[in-house]
Amino acid sequence: MIEFRCRRVDRRNRNTPIISDKESAFVTAFNRVFDCRDEIINTLETIINESLSGNKTESAIKKLHDELEVIELKTKALIDRNTKTVLNQEEYNRQYDTLAEKYKAAVSEIEKLENNKTELAARKIRCMEFIQTLKAQPAALTEFDESLWNLLTQSVIVHKAHLEVIFRTGQTEKVSL
Repeated sequence: MIEFRCRRVDRRNRNTPIISDKESAFVTAFNRVFDCRDEIINTLETIINESLSGNKTESAIKKLHDELEVIELKTKALIDRNTKTVLNQEEYNRQYDTLAEKYKAAVSEIEKLENNKTELAARKIRCMEFIQTLKAQPAALTEFDESLWNLLTQSVIVHKAHLEVIFRTGQTEKVSL
């Protein structure tokens, strides 16, 4: 059994009771929130397919790589022209700097998109693990499951008369003490 105290209340009152029925509160909250788990699973699967697929990010990265190739070709052509003919060096430097800035901006955007792609992949994995965990659970919990607690619970807020269980899905459930 996991026990904890509300520190905010404990500062004022050293006799704050230890909350020892967190497990039963979690089981109650879980059963209330995940009563419609098939609907939750379907919603999460839709989110994975539509938002976390990474297709848009992948196409944006490809477009930027194509843009980089064009910038590289233009830069090479500019340098070749400068070595073969006499160009105004101020104009050459201005054009070169413009191409260099476009190149840096594209590389920076690719890095951002690659990071976003990695984050999306991690979120997708977490959602898929969450779905698998929900599918593996019985229709209703009858006893506390610490691994399920760790996977599903974001936080618990202790109030005088109830616990507020906040799930990683964003759903909140109040359970009387």
